[in-house]
Amino acid sequence: MTCSWWRSPSSLPLRRYWLTGAPQEWGFLWQATVLFTLISAAVFWHFGLYRGIWYYASVRDLGAIVRAVTTAVLLLVPVLFVFTRLEDYPRSALPLLWGILTVLLTVPRFAYRALKDGNLRAAFGTHATSRRACRCCWSVPATPRTPSSAR
Repeated sequence: MTCSWWRSPSSLPLRRYWLTGAPQEWGFLWQATVLFTLISAAVFWHFGLYRGIWYYASVRDLGAIVRAVTTAVLLLVPVLFVFTRLEDYPRSALPLLWGILTVLLTVPRFAYRALKDGNLRAAFGTHATSRRACRCCWSVPATPRTPSSAR
């Protein structure tokens, strides 16, 4: 049994907005795109994201990326409000922008690190579990020493 209300003429406006959203003028996001690009360039330069060497990407770099992206997105809101009063700008774009930009900045760095090291243990591990950081820590005795057996 099919839904007859979906094919009725009275549901045409409802179907249009469910499937395509509200109509927007052409190029309504260009101003926000240019503003966010300029803000991101300044913020990323300030946080020093250009200085990182991908071979040594670590959790510290991940934290710097998250801080820089969060700052850029939070600065976009008042700047965009001054220029456009946030008219026609989707509210869901800010969290999506934060997530997508964070993923697109971190995944290539850690993928390169994993490719060069063979795994991500060195990036996310501690000093004792990192094979490149300390080779001597891998030979841990099976039984702990007691004070009487130690010299």
